[in-house]
Amino acid sequence: TAPLVSALFAYPLIPAERFGALGLSGILLGFVGVATIFLPRLSGSPEVDLLGALAVFGAGTLFAFGSVVLRRLGGGRQGYWHMTGQFAASAILVGGAVAATAGTERFPVTAITVGTVLYLAVGSSVLGYGLYFRLHHRVGPQQANAVAYVNPVVGVLLGIALLGESIAWFEVAGFALV
Repeated sequence: TAPLVSALFAYPLIPAERFGALGLSGILLGFVGVATIFLPRLSGSPEVDLLGALAVFGAGTLFAFGSVVLRRLGGGRQGYWHMTGQFAASAILVGGAVAATAGTERFPVTAITVGTVLYLAVGSSVLGYGLYFRLHHRVGPQQANAVAYVNPVVGVLLGIALLGESIAWFEVAGFALV
C-alpha cells in the first residue's frame, strides 16, 4: 500500500510532485494487482491474523507518510551523518535485542543466524536504504515507493523457487497487473 498511500499523502503536502492521470492510474493498477495476489488468501481464512495484517498496513502507511514528510521538510538531500545516526540507533536497538536473546531457542548462535543478521544489517539495511534514499531524493517519494509493488511478486516467486510452494491463477493475474 505504500505507493498508493504515498500518492495520497503527497497530494496536499508536495503539490509540485503530483502524479498526472497516467501515473495515478499506474499506482492504482499496481494496488489492484497486490490486492489480487493477497485478498483470496485473506478472505475467510482461519489462518489469517487480522491484527498482524493491520500492523503491516499501519507500518506501510507510516513509512509512506514519513517518506513524504522527509521530502517536504528535508529541503534537499539527506546527509550521510543523518543516515549514519539512524543506522547507529537501529544497530543499538537491534543489537540489544539480539544480545538479550542470543543463545536461546529464539536466536541460536550459529554461523547461519549470525550471517543472516549481518547480511540483513549490511545488505538490506545499509546498502538497500542508501540506494532508496538516493532514489527518494532524485525522483521523490511517490516514484521511489512505487518499487514496493514488486515486493509481493518477489516474495511469492521466492516461495515457489525455494520452498516449492504452488502458484494460483489469482497470483499470476496479480503479477500481470503489478
